[in-house]
Amino acid sequence: MGTGFLPDGVLSGVMNELINVPGDFAEVGVFQGALFKRIVAVAQVLHRKAHAFDSFVGMDEPTAMDAGKYPKGDLSSGGKENFRRTILNSIRQHREVSLDADQQAGVATDAIHDDVFSLWDGYVPECLEKCPVENFAFIYIDLDHHDPTQQAIEWAWPRLVEGGLLGFDDYFPGRQKLASPPIDAFLDREHANLKLLHFDNNQIFIRKQLEQFQQDVA
Repeated sequence: MGTGFLPDGVLSGVMNELINVPGDFAEVGVFQGALFKRIVAVAQVLHRKAHAFDSFVGMDEPTAMDAGKYPKGDLSSGGKENFRRTILNSIRQHREVSLDADQQAGVATDAIHDDVFSLWDGYVPECLEKCPVENFAFIYIDLDHHDPTQQAIEWAWPRLVEGGLLGFDDYFPGRQKLASPPIDAFLDREHANLKLLHFDNNQIFIRKQLEQFQQDVA
């Protein structure tokens, strides 16, 4: 959950695709916040809200589709409030950087807000069901286990706006266990409605195609 490293160049390239795409940002499975801190920083610049979905106490019980990997409680962030402190500290550091005239923080100091993010706790799908937001420009799913990945995809795709980006970590095409089978099934089912933007280091990003584009190629 949130353990894969996404290079800054890849993240900035992906986020640049979203400047004119409305909607909030979300990461489902955030671990200790390495990626979510960066998503929050981009949210500050683009005036969006960032949403973190996680149990914050580690993995749920693996099923037979998880080959015994990642037992219950593994990959804990130390609790919801500990994670909140981590993100608030990152925001404080962003604010300090913006005060330094020699740095490029991308946003004025007085426009960096502590309330730019929300935390939704619980296992999937319960944590997802708590969030009332219906329109997202960016959703990144990093859950490792099979069943929550499938459930997160079912939640995310209808809520992703046209032109929005959906990303996955730990994607190994053709693998029969863990997160890959539901990702494979989704890509096969929706191939006409998406465009591949990036696939490297077992991380994949796709764009939800605009309806007009689908009509043009039909």
